[in-house]
Parts: sequence; structure tokens; C-alpha cells
Amino acid sequence: MNEQVEKEWPADMIKKLRTRPSAHQLQLKMRQVDLAEQVGVDPRTVQQWENGDRTPGSSSLKRLIQVFLQAGKLVVDAEMNEAKALWDAVKQMAEARSLSGREFASFDEVWFAQLLEAYKHNEANSTQAPLEDETGDPQLTSILASTNPARSTGNLPERSTLFIGRAIQTQDIQSLLEKGSIVSIIGSGGIGKTALAIHAANQIRAQYPDGIWVLELATLQDAHLLNHYVLSVLGLQHQPGRSEWEIVLEHIRYKQLLFIFDNCEHLIDAVAALIERLIAVNPRLHLMVTSRESLHIAAEQVYRLPPLTLPEADGTAEQGGVSESVQLFIARLQALYPQHQPTAQELQGIESICQRLEGIPLAIELAAARLNILSIDQIQERLAHLLTFLTGGQRTAAPRQQTLKATIDWSYSLLDRKEQLLLQALSVFAHRFTLDAVEQVVASSEHEENAEQLLSQTEMIDLLSGLVNKSLLMLERQQENGAVRYRMLETIREYAQHQLQHEASPVYIQYVYRAHSAYYDQWVKQQALLFRTSKRDQCLQQTRLEYSNLSLAMQRAYQGVVSQGSGIRIASSLYWFWLHEGMGIEGLLWLDRFLEVAHAEMSIPLQSDDQKALATAYHGRGVIQFVLARLSEAEQSVEQSISLSRREQYDSLRAASLRLISFIRLHQGKLEPAIIHAEESIQLARQHEDAWNLASSLHALGRLKLRLGEVEQGTLRLKESIHWFEQAGDRWELSGPYESLGYAALQAGQSQESINYFKKSISISQIYKGTWVLIRSLDGMIAALHAIGQYREAAILIHAAERHRQQEQMVSEGIAGVDMKKIHQDVNKQLTTKEQQEIERQAEQLSREQLLAYSLEL
Repeated sequence: MNEQVEKEWPADMIKKLRTRPSAHQLQLKMRQVDLAEQVGVDPRTVQQWENGDRTPGSSSLKRLIQVFLQAGKLVVDAEMNEAKALWDAVKQMAEARSLSGREFASFDEVWFAQLLEAYKHNEANSTQAPLEDETGDPQLTSILASTNPARSTGNLPERSTLFIGRAIQTQDIQSLLEKGSIVSIIGSGGIGKTALAIHAANQIRAQYPDGIWVLELATLQDAHLLNHYVLSVLGLQHQPGRSEWEIVLEHIRYKQLLFIFDNCEHLIDAVAALIERLIAVNPRLHLMVTSRESLHIAAEQVYRLPPLTLPEADGTAEQGGVSESVQLFIARLQALYPQHQPTAQELQGIESICQRLEGIPLAIELAAARLNILSIDQIQERLAHLLTFLTGGQRTAAPRQQTLKATIDWSYSLLDRKEQLLLQALSVFAHRFTLDAVEQVVASSEHEENAEQLLSQTEMIDLLSGLVNKSLLMLERQQENGAVRYRMLETIREYAQHQLQHEASPVYIQYVYRAHSAYYDQWVKQQALLFRTSKRDQCLQQTRLEYSNLSLAMQRAYQGVVSQGSGIRIASSLYWFWLHEGMGIEGLLWLDRFLEVAHAEMSIPLQSDDQKALATAYHGRGVIQFVLARLSEAEQSVEQSISLSRREQYDSLRAASLRLISFIRLHQGKLEPAIIHAEESIQLARQHEDAWNLASSLHALGRLKLRLGEVEQGTLRLKESIHWFEQAGDRWELSGPYESLGYAALQAGQSQESINYFKKSISISQIYKGTWVLIRSLDGMIAALHAIGQYREAAILIHAAERHRQQEQMVSEGIAGVDMKKIHQDVNKQLTTKEQQEIERQAEQLSREQLLAYSLEL
């Protein structure tokens, strides 16, 4: 080795670059584990690189250099030299250690120049320009311009209600965001942290062209699901073989975004760790956090939110009228009585109330809500008495917590006994619920020994109306159909849950928990029946709205609060929802949990419904595992389902599981047993006149026939499949047979007809949040475009589809007569190296929506 290499060992260079201060965040340190996650390797691998035990391969080295560039670790204006020096050091070390004399790839200056150009462009421009198509394809240019994901505006709500005061605080927050990346708004419950964050963000929407995203964490109790929740809010999908963090990283790396993490105190450690990693990946990212305690991380700017301004204790009514707290109280008073102008005496009373409540917005809102039944003087008298009592009784609580609890205590004392009972019982729900759910869970004629705690359905509407009027419940109206849902704030729900535990009998508490579980058990069972009908859209929308209650019911079942049988019944009825929504990982978590419990308790006889739920759970787990390309695991799950279904004579479920095992055998290349399973499934479906199962199984058999080269027979089965799906009213599942008919037409030499079929399948795939249906159809479209000589268009789809395929670890089924590998090679031969590079770059930037649009316009 020469002297330069001896001075600059690869291990030393990697460690030096990792530990070097970032040009973006001087105080932010990159740990080995951080570097490993961003490069996509195990932390031990990074440790071995820095110890000199091994050197990175060429692909890992490329990712390593890219991470260092994006993290601001390379010296400005010397990036090319430093990257090349690292590459050459690794190259020389790798070649010296190679026993076979294998040559290590040379540094690609063209690749790094493009990477550096993109990096500097992103740093220099706050707004991404629409992507340009350098391939000369006008369709792609149009789609990139119209559907560029940089135009996303996030999920930030626009406040429709009047926002009172906080002008100074809003300006402070905005100034802090200009100075640094992280602003934590800290304060007690009810102080107005969320409202301020949303208001401040609305004022600076234009500064974040890639969107502002609110992540509401109040209902998220499991820190292990935090990454999954972020994925869900951003509309991203789980991808087998890749961690949730890697998916988020890829999505946010170059974007100018603002994240608002709302109500973090119960997940403070997990949120702090996540935010540190987010900032390390994308220094342009800004974050607001609302919490009762700070994150205690580098770069965090803590902003402690004060109460609303108060009138001077000895001021006049006119002076007091300009304070924020008094403005809020008067605004709520005039919402109830629009024409009323407070008198001087009333203003003095309002001042006194606001001072007693210490300017806490929620406390003022709840106090003002009582104006529908009390005068200002009456409110003043009651509030003064209650505050004195609570301050003397709970000296260990923080003053503002005393005030907020005093307000809620006071509101609770103004309820009649039945309203109190209803508020307690409503705490078993997960914040939101419908009138039907309340009537089924809370109102009942059972449990005579708790008759004093029972509420009848006839009085339920009036009682709910009373809670809404007193601001203990809120109404939410769905835009789609105008349906009404009720919402309980988290602070009030916690209070109501405490009252339930301390005032209600254990028998009644157990009763409402069981009633909640039983209601959602039956509810999701009905939704599962609607899923395979023309009402699928409605079914999915309703299930999304109720998912927090379904999760809560499963959580209680898993913890043994209610019957664990209810948990497996709910989970078994949800597998289709998890699959459709791209939530396969979460679905497997619940199914695995309950199947483990069931396996551990096999000696305990199960009820009939639980037996069927168990068989369905195995089937559902097999379906998700199959889609995630876990074929051996899927095979074991579906065999359990078939065994149970055959023993208990669940013929419809057995038909579905036989169809699934036929698809698994198809992927395994075991065509003879696959045919047998598919034909048995069809026979069962015909016997029971089950149109949906028949349609699905005919699709499986048609697919198998094509694989065997029996195009005519396969086409007949596929067209029959379409007929029965239409009879069942399920247009969504038509994507499968249309895709297969595209292959049939292609094998018959009917290229244009095959393109039309593939387009139909691609169009239907839009309703699925995941990309697995889309990828299958794109393979067919690529083959058809190749057949008619549209090589550039085929190349764009090849690169885009391959990226998604690697993310989801999908394997092509290999329809007979269609060699996708050969097609890919032939397409590349028709294009110059420059054309291939340009097409690959453009395809890498195609979002799912852009890819859909481009495919349908070909």
C-alpha cells in the first residue's frame, strides 16, 4: 500500500465522516445505529466497518456516501474529492484482501455528480419544481407535472371556529421555527396547546410545499406501533423486507415538511427517539410537539405555553374586556345569545370567573357552556366553592391541574344522576361512537341487581343531547352522508373512566366492557359480509371510523378484561380490512397474538362461534402472509384452516382456503395439486350457490390453465369468473380475472386487446391502498408494450414496477409463454445507455398515483 492509503484507512475515514459535525445541525450526533438504519444494514456491520474487520460492498458504499452527503458530512465544495477518496480507499483495501483477485468497481463520477446536483438543488429551492421528462415522452411530462407529490398539503385542518387571542404566542412559535427544527409547546391539559399549534401552522402553510401533517397520538397507547401510525397518517404502506422506519425515511428524505406531534406525553421516549432520527435524515424537516413534558433532546426549543391573558385584579370592566380570557368567555356567551351584550356588572363577574379559572381555555369553555342553565353570578358562586374544596383536598397536584380538574368536577356535579351514569359508561368507548353503539352498549334491561345504573333507550337521545349542550360531548357530522358521531375529549374521558371505576359496581363495570366488546364483535361481523358486495366502499369507510373501538375491544380481550374469544372473533373478521388498507403487519400482530392464546388453551373446549373464528383467523393470516410473500408461513396457516373447516364442515371457508392453497401451489410450481385444490373449491362453491367464492375460485383455475398453456380453457374460466363477480356485485375483485385475460389475449397474439384488459385491471387497482394488485397488472402491460414495440414506455414501467416489487418482495407468477426476464433484457437492448439512465431516473421519481395515471394513458 502507498503512504496515502496507510494514512487514510477506510475504517478511519468512515468513522471520521460519521462523527464529523453536520453542516445542517452542528450539535446533532450520528450514532452507529443511526448510520446503519439509513444505509440499510445491521448496526454490527457498521461497527465492523469502523473496526476495519470488513469493508462495504459497492452497493453499500454507494448508500453510505449518499447518507454522508445528505447529512451534511462532506466538506462543502469538496464533496466529490471526499467521496472519491473514501471509495478509492475501500477499493484498494477490498482488492488487497480478495483471495480471488476480484476487481472492485471504480468510483462512478457521473453517478455522484448527479447525486450532488440533486442534493444542491433541493438545498437551494424551498419549492420543488414539477419534474421534467428528459425521455421526450409527452404523456409522462404531463403526469409528472399534474400529480407531483410535492403538491401534497398534508392533513392540517382549517379552523372553522374563532380563534381567540394568542397573537404573541403564534408569532413566537413561528419565530422559533425559523431559528430551529423542533419546537415543543409545553403546558398542562386544557391549556390550548393543540389549538395554538394548528393555528400557528395555518398561518405558515405556504412555507411547506410538501405538506403539514398532524399526528394525533392521544389514542395511541402502544409505543411499538408509533412507526406504523406515522406510516398510516402519511398514507404509506408496509413493505415486506423493509422496516417501517426505512419507508418513512425514503418518503421524507428530500421534502420540506412540517410535522405536528400532538399529545406526546404518554409516548415521550419513543417520540423523542423518532424525532431525533427524522431530523438526522432530513435537516429541512420542521416539527412542532405538544406535550405536558419536553422531549429532552438536542435541538429542541421548549416553549411553555402560558394561560390566556387575564384582567387586572383591580382593573375596570373596560380594561378587563380586552383580555384574552374574557374575550373567549364573551365569545362563547354570544354563541348562545347572539344579541346579548354583557353589562358592566356581568363583565365584573366574567373577570372574576376567568381569574378563578387562571385563564385555562378548556376550563373557560366548560364554564361558559353552563350559561344555558345558570347566570354568571350562579357560575361564580359554584366555581368559587368547588375550587376551594379541591385545593384543600389535593395539595400534591399542580395548580393548573387542580384548576382543570376542578372545572371538570364542577361540570360533572351539575349533571343529573342519569347524565353522570351515561358519561361514566361512555368512557368505555375510544373517544368516538354512534348513537346505535350507545343504545346497544349502555342501554339494556339486563342485570337487575344493577337496576339503578341502567338507562333505557327511550331516554338516551335526551341524555346525549344534555351532555352535548354542556360541552362534555361534541358532535361530528360526516361529509359523505351527514351521519352524526359523538366525540369525547381525552381529558373528559379520563375523568369519566375514573368516576366509573370509583362509583360503579364491579359487576356493572364488567357488564359495560362485555357489552362494548359484544357490540363491536357483531358489528364487524356484519361489515365482513358487506365487504364482498357492492357496498364495499361504505363498509371500508365505516370500519375506518370504528377501528379505534375495534382495537380497544381486541386490546381488552388480549389483556383478559373480557373474553379472549371475542378478540379472536373480531380479529378474524378484520383480515380483509387490514389487507385492503395495507395494514398487513398490524393485522399479523393481532392474529398471531390471538392464535397463540388459542393454541395455548387447546385443552379448553371452544364454542361454535369461536371454532369458526379460529378457522377464519388461520385463513386470514394465510392470506396476509401470502400477499407479503411469506409462502411457507402462509402454507402452514391455510392448512390449519382447511383442517378445521373440513372437520367442522365450514364449507364456504374451506372453499376459500382451498383456493388460497391453490395460489400458493401455483407460486411453488406445484401445478397438479393446485388444479385439484381449485376444482374442489369450485365444486363446494357451486354446491352452496356461493357466487363470490365461485368467482374467485374460477379465477384461480383460469390462471392455472394459462400456466399450463391451455389458453382457450383458461379464457372460458376467467370470463365465467367475471360473470359471477358481477352477479355478486363486487366490481373490485374484477382486477384479477381482467389481468389474467390480458395474458390470455397476449398468448393468443391479440396485443391491443391484452392492453385493454391490463388497463381495466390497473384502473380497478386504484381503490387498493397497497401496490400489490397494481404491480401484477403492470407486468402484463410491460409484456404487451414489448409485443407492439413500445420499448421506451415499457422501460419506464419496468423500472417503476421493479422498485415497488422490491419493496413488497413480490415474485412474478410466470404465466406460460411470457418470460419477463427476457422481455426486460430485450427492452434494454433497444435503448441507448443514455436513454436507459434518463428513463431510470424518471421512473424512480414516479409516485404510485403518477404511475397509475401514466399506465392508463398509454
